[in-house]
Amino acid sequence: MSIIDKAKSFMGGHGVTVRHATIEGAEPATAALALTTGGLRGQFAVVSDKPCTILSRQTEMVTEIQHADGRAEQVVLGRQITPDPDVAPDPDATPAAAPTEGTAATVKYPYDLAAGFEVVDEFDLVFDGSIEAVLGQRVLLPGSDVRFFLRTRVDVKGSPFDPEAVDELPLRR
Repeated sequence: MSIIDKAKSFMGGHGVTVRHATIEGAEPATAALALTTGGLRGQFAVVSDKPCTILSRQTEMVTEIQHADGRAEQVVLGRQITPDPDVAPDPDATPAAAPTEGTAATVKYPYDLAAGFEVVDEFDLVFDGSIEAVLGQRVLLPGSDVRFFLRTRVDVKGSPFDPEAVDELPLRR
């Protein structure tokens, strides 16, 4: 392994990629939100170029507000973290085997991911109120100064940088 390859590996070159496979049963590029939306379900996929251990994942629905003074504020509407940080992990547990490639199942974290394999997992977010309520609390109207996006991040063992998938979701009119 060359020095450059070693540096890439150290700086997060774990070869893991994350993508949203479906959002509310639709392709991410065609998914949209309604003002009354109170949650989202879907699937995401994780694939790796080399063997690694996936420790956990976090999926969030985020509202980003651009203020008149130029600063951006991110408000998390809903978050799901797996495994649940409020539940103590079993210290004797070893990483689970990854589910069969390409299957959607409840994945047990942590799990080992073999090179070239893809694991599909599901997310089910419940928002802290509807989008309409969140915008109303801040006296904002849906428009160019507000955007919504879904973000899923996985924690890769031994990596200082964790891969994530981000998909912007427009409001349906």
